[in-house]
Amino acid sequence: MGLKLRCLTGLFILLGMLQVHSQAPGYMGKRFNVGYGFNVSPAIFGATPKNKTLLGDGGSAEYGNLAFNKIHEGFIDFALSRKWMICFSARYYKTAYDNPSQIKERTNPFYMNSHRTADDYFYIIKGQTYTLYFKYYNSKSVAPWGRYVLFGPTLNRTNSIYKDVVEKHSTLNFTMGFGRTQIIANRISIDYGCNFQLFSILTGFADLASYAFDEDILKNYPTTAGNYFERTTQMRARGVNRFNVFLKIGVLLF
Repeated sequence: MGLKLRCLTGLFILLGMLQVHSQAPGYMGKRFNVGYGFNVSPAIFGATPKNKTLLGDGGSAEYGNLAFNKIHEGFIDFALSRKWMICFSARYYKTAYDNPSQIKERTNPFYMNSHRTADDYFYIIKGQTYTLYFKYYNSKSVAPWGRYVLFGPTLNRTNSIYKDVVEKHSTLNFTMGFGRTQIIANRISIDYGCNFQLFSILTGFADLASYAFDEDILKNYPTTAGNYFERTTQMRARGVNRFNVFLKIGVLLF
């Protein structure tokens, strides 16, 4: 009886330890996940840094190419509970605005006349995106393993570079999306899914109209280099961040 009692007692202790461990936040108790992500979407109307596009906007970009917007991302995730994670990501991308217009502002270094040089036809945009967001995992998942939805506020920053002149702009947005995380060897996370920025989706039709009827829209208000580059830079940044599919590789730390 003494041996059986000790065996039963040991079994109950083991079951209790497993139960406590299963209720702990994180996959097998590991709560931190850090890594790198790659986001991609087709450059349909806007141009890539090499001034290539699928359909184009009537500018100088080489169209008919299967061109893609590419975003590099670093992230850190922390499991708050079995279903919730709080996350932070910093993303970087480089793109271009294929300029179909002429700016008639002779006192400004951005002035373009009818005899434009090659540099006048498009300008480079460098962007950074910072997002503090949450992941919520479904009933069959344990963060950070399984299916989830994500949402959180985003800060978009852009530097538009034209003829050695840099203009900086910042805007707020709201990121949403969904994905799935797989765990390999209890240590490596493979995360894939899609994300989009809500306000960029809502302004999609207006941006499309700007691409299609750029000259007509510019006639509706006085155009200066300042407001032109601010408007077109933000429009191109919305296009890059509007919708992306992603693949992320991370490491579960502790």
